[in-house]
Amino acid sequence: MEKTPATKKNGTKKLRPRFPKNLLLAFLLSLPLLPSPLPAQEIRKAQPVNSQDDQQAKFLAGIPLPSDSLLLPLQSTASYLRHFQEFGKNWQRFQKDHFNPKRVWASSEITQLAPPAKILYYLFSGPDFITATALFPNAETYILVGLEQIGQVPPPQKLSDQQIADGLTNLRKSTETTLNFSFFITKDMKVDLDKTDFKGILPILYAFIALPGFEILESSQVSIDNRGHLQNGTGGSVAGVKIVFRDPAYMTPRTLFYFRGDLSDSGLAKPSAGLLLWMKSLPAGYAYLKAASYLLHEPSFSTARDFLLDHSTSILQDDSGIPLKYFSREKWSLHFYGSYMRPIELFDKKFQPDLRQAYEKETVRPLAFGTGYNWKPGESNLLLAVKKLPPAPPQTQVSLPPQQPGFNTQPPPAQRATHQAPPSHQPLAPIPGGSSQAGKPLIVSPPPAP
Repeated sequence: MEKTPATKKNGTKKLRPRFPKNLLLAFLLSLPLLPSPLPAQEIRKAQPVNSQDDQQAKFLAGIPLPSDSLLLPLQSTASYLRHFQEFGKNWQRFQKDHFNPKRVWASSEITQLAPPAKILYYLFSGPDFITATALFPNAETYILVGLEQIGQVPPPQKLSDQQIADGLTNLRKSTETTLNFSFFITKDMKVDLDKTDFKGILPILYAFIALPGFEILESSQVSIDNRGHLQNGTGGSVAGVKIVFRDPAYMTPRTLFYFRGDLSDSGLAKPSAGLLLWMKSLPAGYAYLKAASYLLHEPSFSTARDFLLDHSTSILQDDSGIPLKYFSREKWSLHFYGSYMRPIELFDKKFQPDLRQAYEKETVRPLAFGTGYNWKPGESNLLLAVKKLPPAPPQTQVSLPPQQPGFNTQPPPAQRATHQAPPSHQPLAPIPGGSSQAGKPLIVSPPPAP
């Protein structure tokens, strides 16, 4: 094994162990490759992306970088090769047990039963983009909200080998619960995410974008002010990050927002009030709730609950989301999946007798994967609630007087009205203030207050 010099903080040189390039190539080829969800011929439709953010995301995700990357030499250390192998195994297991089954399930259930929408609202999400894109792959904008700090991804080439090794080890630890059981434990993340130079949820979001094969086009800090205006930078009261990315099989960019916000009634009344105003200014869309700590069962979270019920075309959730009693059968079509017995012991008091009765009497469809706190397959539950279209207004009957002989009630041919059948599907209106240019920032703000 050869050694190359690196500069210490005191200006002296230290030696970094390096694997010879031919041995490194042989090692990488000997490991199982991360399976791509897309055929190679489709991946080549778009030009490759070489942005710094995209290369950092691939570096964190354990994906080999191109030969001209500044980060490529850092992928030859023993600690990185360990990360490549262990993180790759975690992703392959998640892909087999969760990602692929959820994609298949969503294509047969959500796509068939729920009207298409451009936006996904995923409250209490943490950095769980990987599940959001598995279940809602056709969304154009993903809005995630949690309490976790956004953090940073410093340039790895400016860190020491030990700083990188510690950061990658902590990344694996922070994502272990999600990649094994498909949910985050918030109290553990508050400790884990601040231990190393890769701080907050941003490193996790980067890795979760890169793992399915997506490419980051742009990443920037954003914030929302008290009046609900989205702006670049950190000047607003609600901090966030905007990541524009794309599927390499297609040229159309998509946008991921993550905001750090308090979703309690008191939080949405003051510190996070702008977040609620901004979301209300957007079109209705999908909503998703998973492992949400049963917070929407509480009176102190009624504002967030009412927003989702009013502003969603469909809601997909486990039993930790909105209680069944809030879904009126007059307004919602309900579809039950999996099995519901009781919550886990920690939330045993959140048992819903009416939900248990629904699972006994309603048609319940199978669920081929585990999700939520009852994460084992066969013990998980999902509810897909689809909002019904409002009834058409009644047609007014107009009584005509009896036709007199020789009197024609039809207009002349030139004046006769023509009627066209309404289209079967009207696309959602474009997001106000959005940009139609690919890769441009999506800045959405409500009209200014009078």
